[in-house]
Amino acid sequence: MKINVRTVLCISLLVVVTGTALAMQDDVKARIFKDINEMFAKARSEQADLLSPTVYQQAVKKNEQAVKNFEKGKSPEPLIEETNVLLRTAIENAKLSKVTFPHTLAARTDALQASAPQLTLDLYTKAERELTEAAKSLEKGDMKKSKEQGLRAEKMYRDAELAAIKLNVLGEVTQKSIEAKDTDIPKYTPLTYARVVKLLEDADELLQRDRSAIPEARAIVEDAAYELSHAAYIVKRVLELKGDDTNWERLILEHEAAVTEVVKEFNYEPKFDQGMQRVTASLITAINSMKQDNRRLNDELTQMSKQNETLQDEIDQTKSELNASKEVQAGLKARIDSDRKKEEKYKKAEDLFLAQEAKVLRIGDELTLRLIGLNFPSGRATIEPAYFSLLSKVQRAIRLFPDYHVIVEGHTDAVGDDRYNQRLSMQRADAVRAYILASMGLPSDQVTAMGYGESRPIASNETNSGRRQNRRIDIVLKPQK
Repeated sequence: MKINVRTVLCISLLVVVTGTALAMQDDVKARIFKDINEMFAKARSEQADLLSPTVYQQAVKKNEQAVKNFEKGKSPEPLIEETNVLLRTAIENAKLSKVTFPHTLAARTDALQASAPQLTLDLYTKAERELTEAAKSLEKGDMKKSKEQGLRAEKMYRDAELAAIKLNVLGEVTQKSIEAKDTDIPKYTPLTYARVVKLLEDADELLQRDRSAIPEARAIVEDAAYELSHAAYIVKRVLELKGDDTNWERLILEHEAAVTEVVKEFNYEPKFDQGMQRVTASLITAINSMKQDNRRLNDELTQMSKQNETLQDEIDQTKSELNASKEVQAGLKARIDSDRKKEEKYKKAEDLFLAQEAKVLRIGDELTLRLIGLNFPSGRATIEPAYFSLLSKVQRAIRLFPDYHVIVEGHTDAVGDDRYNQRLSMQRADAVRAYILASMGLPSDQVTAMGYGESRPIASNETNSGRRQNRRIDIVLKPQK
């Protein structure tokens, strides 16, 4: 067959052009979808795929349609914009879910740390499904149903966590003890085997009472493993002894030889014609004598240490006096620098807020953010998305003082029952505290919520203006002692 050179060259050129075109198309696609792909990554980092599943899946489908449009030569921009809006909504929903389900998410984290997905997959999967349903109910605005589902999911996660912990701590030795039932161990070592079973039951009960007591439970399980190994050794020796009656004499002689090796270290030649009792008594006497010698030596060592400490104190005192003047000077300079830096931070905090958003009050080193721009629905403690921007500024102010303790204070006006107002103010303070913890990742003991009801007014409750001022959330930042 004769090959046409021109045909070969044309085909080669077509392949090169096509490959270049495809590479260019991939490059254009990467640039067009770059921002939305980053938005997807941000949404996943906020757990929006878990905590706002319905909206997140809508975003996924919109994005898939946008990709298909691009591949068909149509403009994907409108669909990309719709995807972006959906992802932003999913992120906000996820933040609200973190405030609504803080204990459920904490239980999920504990279950993950206990390797529940690997060890107790069925229990963990059921908990995941229940949390997904709770998030969907929250997306629909059904707060009551979502909280009920969240509580069920929390219990499921805790059950999965506990089961995983028990399997991890008890699993191997428990399985060995079960397998030992079909051996000679229960027959020839019933006391030792009973101790194995009792130790495993104790470890199980301990974890049931306190799942954080893993080190203590492991220690008990290690004792059970030792006793099981001990039982296996005893069975082996018993079966060996049963084969020949002279083995009983050999066993006693072995024990006497082992004791002799120990006793010789005390320069004592043991006699076994009266059994082990006299030898044991002599050994105990020798050990007690050594203990007394050790106590005397320890007392002498302690006395010498005290003398050395006294000499060292005198040396340190001399050094301290020599460095005193330098320390005073350094201390004054450090205080001046510290005060200047504090002033700069206070000014930055004040500049964060508009006049209608918050007032920043300062007394000494204490700072109060009076959130006059944060309002709640009547009789409720739900944070609406419209105030997320204000709370973001609050987070920025808190980050200026990372070592300060944060107190979220809830206050109401004097309208209505005192106890109802106090409870409502506490619920609102708890909601803001939960939002701050979920958004900032602070230690839970660094943020405290307090509800004061109508007990701390800042204006007269006789006027609408005064009552509006009294209904407020104050964020108090205090230096930690």
